[in-house]
Amino acid sequence: MNRVPLLLSFPLLLLGCTSTAEVVPNQHTRPIVERDGRRLLWADEDEWFDVTGASIDPVRFQYGIGKDRIPSVESPQFVSATDPRLAAAGVGPDTPVLGVVVEGEARAYPVELMDLHEVVNDEFAGEPYAVLW
Repeated sequence: MNRVPLLLSFPLLLLGCTSTAEVVPNQHTRPIVERDGRRLLWADEDEWFDVTGASIDPVRFQYGIGKDRIPSVESPQFVSATDPRLAAAGVGPDTPVLGVVVEGEARAYPVELMDLHEVVNDEFAGEPYAVLW
């Protein structure tokens, strides 16, 4: 039986892209401190990146939304591919998915869901596994 996770809403996430040809210094500078002979770049709250000996000037680093800001999907619930709730949620036969088959059991993870969460922690026959995007 084909099964896909039931998705009831999809917030749209737009990501900006920068050219790899030209790197511009980060305009949102973060503190860089020297501590115990190490050069540390402030990451978030009480987190620091050790940039000692970095070949790239840390001022040029670009920052995302921060550590642990994208929640993973834990223990997803699946429904039959013919379940009418999928169509109501915008999931159809042409929806791109990441497919996983383990010991004959197939699961599909919609790419749009993976764009939002990047990691699904799931289980097949009592064995844990992660689907990464």
